[in-house]
Amino acid sequence: VGAALITREGRLVGIFTERDVLTRVVGKNIDVQKTSVDQVMTREPDTLPSDARIAYALQKMSDEGYRHLPMLDAQGRPAGIVAVRDIVRWLVELFPEAVRNLPPDPAHEARSEDGG
Repeated sequence: VGAALITREGRLVGIFTERDVLTRVVGKNIDVQKTSVDQVMTREPDTLPSDARIAYALQKMSDEGYRHLPMLDAQGRPAGIVAVRDIVRWLVELFPEAVRNLPPDPAHEARSEDGG
């Protein structure tokens, strides 16, 4: 999991992502045993309603560089997170023949699970 929603009394107050770890924790003079998540999380993150179309999530992710977006229900409570990998997985399922039937390309063969 690359992100966690932080709530108080059922309301979203922040998101703690792998990016927060890399930019606000790693290499900083922080005692991780004493530092609370709310000190290093992203406060009041951008959100989308849970019934938003995928195009809106893609646009916001592309424009803002997000990899995770909190989704809120009609009452403004967290309903979940959409991640870039969720959208990629959905696209592969939507177009399986176009994606899964590509011929092998040895020049672009993934060298590891991370694609590196």
